[in-house]
Amino acid sequence: MRLAMTALACLLAVPLFANDGNTVLLADLGDHAMQQSQITLPGGKPFHLKATIAEKDSPASDYQATVEEYWVSPRKWRRTITSRDFSQTLELPASVASTI
Repeated sequence: MRLAMTALACLLAVPLFANDGNTVLLADLGDHAMQQSQITLPGGKPFHLKATIAEKDSPASDYQATVEEYWVSPRKWRRTITSRDFSQTLELPASVASTI
C-alpha cells in the first residue's frame, strides 16, 4: 500500500515541479495522499457500513456475524457486532456526544 502511495506521489510530483517555480516536497505529497485516503479524520464524510461475515465454503455454518457501523465523525459513531452467541454495541458516551 505504501509503495503504491509513493509511486502515485512521484507521478503527481512531476507536474508540480514543472509549474511556475513553486516546489512541493515529495514527503508532503505522501502525507497529503494518506490524509485524503483516511475516512476517519475530522471533516470526513459520514457513512453507514453493514457487513455480513460467513464461511465461504459453508454459509450455513454457526460461524457467522454481522458488523454494522454508523460513522458521523471521530467523536460520534456507533458499531454493533452480532453473532449467534455474542452481541456488542460500542458508541461514543452520551456525555461526550451531547457536547458535539
